[in-house]
Amino acid sequence: METESRPKIQNKAPAPIQISAEKIVLESYQIQDNSLRKPNIKIIDEEELLEHQGRKRKEYEEALRRNYQNINQWLRYAEFEIQQNQFERARSIFERALVYNQKNQVKIWIRYINFELKFKNINHARNLMDRSVYILPMEDKLWFNYLKIEENLKEISNCIKIFEKWLTYNPSYYAWDAYIDLLKRNGNINDSKNKNKNKNENENNTNYYKIRQIFSRYLLKFSDTQTWLKWIEFEKSFGTIESIRKIFEISIDSILKLNNNDFNSIDENLLIDFAEWEASQNEIKRSRAIYEFGLLYLSENKNRLLFDNFTKFEKKFGNKEQIEKSIILKRKKKYELILEKDKTDYDTWWLYIKIIEELYSNLSISENVEKIRKVFDDCVKCTPKVVQKDYWRRYIFIWIKYIFWEELNFANISKVRELFKRILKIIPHKKFTFAKIWILNAKFEIRQNDIGKARKLFGMAIGMCSKPKLFKEYISIEIKLKEFDRVRKIYEKFLESYPGLINIWNEYAEFESNLDDIERSRKIYEIAINLPRFSLSSSNTSNNAQLIEIKQFWKKYIDFEYEQNQFTKSIELFEKFLANSGYDVKVWIEYANFELTIPTEEQLLQYQNGEDDQDEIEIEITEIQLNNARRIFEEALKYYRDNEMKEKRSIVMEAFKDFEEENGTKESFETLKKRMPMIVRKINKVENKKYSKEYIDYIFPDDAKKSISLNGILAKAKQWKMAQHT
Repeated sequence: METESRPKIQNKAPAPIQISAEKIVLESYQIQDNSLRKPNIKIIDEEELLEHQGRKRKEYEEALRRNYQNINQWLRYAEFEIQQNQFERARSIFERALVYNQKNQVKIWIRYINFELKFKNINHARNLMDRSVYILPMEDKLWFNYLKIEENLKEISNCIKIFEKWLTYNPSYYAWDAYIDLLKRNGNINDSKNKNKNKNENENNTNYYKIRQIFSRYLLKFSDTQTWLKWIEFEKSFGTIESIRKIFEISIDSILKLNNNDFNSIDENLLIDFAEWEASQNEIKRSRAIYEFGLLYLSENKNRLLFDNFTKFEKKFGNKEQIEKSIILKRKKKYELILEKDKTDYDTWWLYIKIIEELYSNLSISENVEKIRKVFDDCVKCTPKVVQKDYWRRYIFIWIKYIFWEELNFANISKVRELFKRILKIIPHKKFTFAKIWILNAKFEIRQNDIGKARKLFGMAIGMCSKPKLFKEYISIEIKLKEFDRVRKIYEKFLESYPGLINIWNEYAEFESNLDDIERSRKIYEIAINLPRFSLSSSNTSNNAQLIEIKQFWKKYIDFEYEQNQFTKSIELFEKFLANSGYDVKVWIEYANFELTIPTEEQLLQYQNGEDDQDEIEIEITEIQLNNARRIFEEALKYYRDNEMKEKRSIVMEAFKDFEEENGTKESFETLKKRMPMIVRKINKVENKKYSKEYIDYIFPDDAKKSISLNGILAKAKQWKMAQHT
């Protein structure tokens, strides 16, 4: 049997539209028809109707037998009987539903009542509503449904009876509000806009007084601010100015009485409403008094909105002073909010205290003084949480402000002493201290003419925490009092505690010099320069600032001896200074220049014999001084040449050249100029590296001459040796 040949596929590319199993399932889902179609039943005669009714009842009963708690099934069953005009059967089904569904009866009751109303069975509906609210008295929906029906039937008296009955069950505030709204809707209460014309009508209006009585009862159950505000709004619409103001006042008094006169129990919204109403009646003073009452007695977290409204009020009705006051109060409130979050924000405390001082600037009133003092006390009670000096600094400044405020405004000596004692107890002196507090306390005692107590304070401060600032202040006070022996003792104690403070040694020596006690002053200088820490070559003096101070101290000692005309001593000191500095270049140059200021023996004799009437020696530079200076320069050059310090040697040569140019002759300057080094650049190959390093070298002519003379001596020695062999 021959196999049929298959056709060859010409185009093997994928089809533009791919069909997948997923797409097939999706399309089938989209085109399916989920709608249920009820069969069309045509009933021709009564027999078919009865058959249909019986079949449907059987279906409903079977469904309820399976799940009798299905409320919707009960309602559908009842609706079916209503459609068949079988009202008795429908009522029976509703009753059965109420029996079987004890938890969810509200929906059934409403459908049952609406069924009776639909067919105008009013008495049946009333009976059902009475039964429903009796069985479920806490269901607001049933009560509102009952009231709505009676109001639609214009039976207002029945509505009032229903409300009174409802109120016996202590319902929520919705019931009270609905009762009042009912009377307002159905009573002829005149509007407040026409109250002047119809005042007599208002007085005779029973509903107006009835509503006021209901509000009184309402407040016995719900005595909160919102209830009072509702009554106030009612009075604003239908009452008089006197009645509105009276309700406002009664509301505030009642709230205070119920809360044992706790002002914070008053809601700021009530005060705002009261103040705004008074302003609307052009009672500006009354309105401002209400705002100030709230700001005065309500706590800070209870009057924020009140404060904002007060600011707006002052901008609208206040003058310049009152507007400024409101702005200050606004800033005060801002700072109080910040301090609520962080009690140790001392910058904010400082600004807050400043504002309080502005607000209560009249210190003749004792209440103002107490308010400012209370703010100070509240602030200083908030000690810093971190025991570090930087965190305590602002805190201490507030203490100082407090102390000055007490002293300057009231001169209350005992109070100021008490404050100083408090702050000195609070400061942790073992970790750090504040010399400023000790000094201020001592100065305060001096102002009270109690020098002994001031000295005791300085003694305590130095004993507990000796600080340079304390010593300096103590010394300055004793100098003013001319107690020089005490000053010496304090300086000695100071130098025992801080021997490394160079400026203190200098101040002590100058103090003795000012008292013309030259030997004491010289002894102080000698003790200082012999201390290891005053050595410029010491490893402890790596700090540049300290090196500069030590050099200045040496120079001051030299200047001191020079002023006493002890020229030999001053030269010896320069020698020591030079050795102490490790033969520093600058010291060499200063030493050489200093030699120019040393007088010769002739100049000294001339000064001593009184030939010169001037107090100071006028020194004319002679050849002797020039030669002495040249000698120092040559010594410096020799020292650096022997120690192979070419760079420093070149610096000395430059200084020497400047010296000769200014003070020497033309021949000496030209001679020195020939000795100046030549600067050359050389390349040094670095070992074990592929690169070389460039450096600057100095070639001194003096070194070349020395090497030439040495080579000549060696050549002559060689010739002599050869002559001996021949």
